[in-house]
Amino acid sequence: TSTGLGDATPLTIGFSTDGGASYTEIATGVVGDFSGTFDWAPEGEPTTAAKIKVTVDGDKALDESDDDFTVRIKPLLTVVYPNGGETVRFGKPAQIEFTTEGLDATTSLLFEYSLDNGTTYQELGVGTIAELAGVYDLVMVEEYSDEALVRISTETGETVSDTSDEVFTSVPRPVLAITSPTEGETLFIGGSYDVTWTAQYLLDSDELELLYSADGGTTFSSQGSGLA
Repeated sequence: TSTGLGDATPLTIGFSTDGGASYTEIATGVVGDFSGTFDWAPEGEPTTAAKIKVTVDGDKALDESDDDFTVRIKPLLTVVYPNGGETVRFGKPAQIEFTTEGLDATTSLLFEYSLDNGTTYQELGVGTIAELAGVYDLVMVEEYSDEALVRISTETGETVSDTSDEVFTSVPRPVLAITSPTEGETLFIGGSYDVTWTAQYLLDSDELELLYSADGGTTFSSQGSGLA
């Protein structure tokens, strides 16, 4: 606040990281520019000895913070993967990837997933930032969902959390059923026959291999492979 100062009076705002021993100018203008308020976004290195000083018309009037305050990195927790649009297959190795800022390495994190776009969540497990080093195994129930999300939140220390920006798809293991040839059919050597099957939950990136056995399944030989 200022009293008895004209709107045209020069005003300077300074910021100190060393308890007031030195100041860096962060704003300058006239009293009327500020109306007692200055929107400020701290920059630079964290400090526990921060102060603000306001100087009017040179050094004719000034005031500074009564005590030191702290400037630190804002705690952040960010889901990197899966963060929306991916397909995660049950049974295939998959990991939640995440980053943190401004959180102590001993902070415990809770990992959860949702299959209904965040209406309900199921716990995956917990671990500290130091233990996990930015990754956590993603093992969900074997169920199809195109509304899956991952959520990470702090269990200790400051309250911070993040959720996948968009839904991703959770796909169970593929289910294959051979429809031809089946038991009881007779195939003739030299003939040409279609091998047919039905499948669920196949991805375009899945590779199929056709195997043939002449000894009731004791041994198999490959007849070819290709993408689903």
